[in-house]
Amino acid sequence: MLEAVRLVIWDLDETFWSGTLVEGGLNENIHYAETVKELSKRGIMNSICSKNDFSSAREILERLGVWDFFIFPSINWSSKGERVQGIVDRVKLRPETIMFIDDNPMNLREVSSVVPNIQIENENFLPRLLSDPRFVGKNDNQLKRLADYKILEAKNEVLESRGG
Repeated sequence: MLEAVRLVIWDLDETFWSGTLVEGGLNENIHYAETVKELSKRGIMNSICSKNDFSSAREILERLGVWDFFIFPSINWSSKGERVQGIVDRVKLRPETIMFIDDNPMNLREVSSVVPNIQIENENFLPRLLSDPRFVGKNDNQLKRLADYKILEAKNEVLESRGG
């Protein structure tokens, strides 16, 4: 039996949004911003692991009004396995309670091999994500859990900047 999900780690291109950012084929009208907001209200956190240009991706996510709903975003060109492991380490959750969603089967295999027991799905799962029983969560309309994770994120940034 799969466990309840406490964190979703999103790929961006062809997963969170329709199209590919660097190739200029992004359709800003088709995305899962409302899903991210709803998950947050259920106390389920969201992160990003995407091969993309950080500043361009952040700009679009800010325009969509969801940048601040993501914790520990990892947006760069390095392989995803180690980056997802880094997110798992920072959030201090068991992999069994985390889902990584990506449209690329190679990325899904890589993350599964680096982070055993993480739950994985491809982009075809997204239309039914909110109705899946693993995503019931707990009412957190005040976004207290998100605020707590933002504090942890800030502390982590200070520690990393000091080399610790």
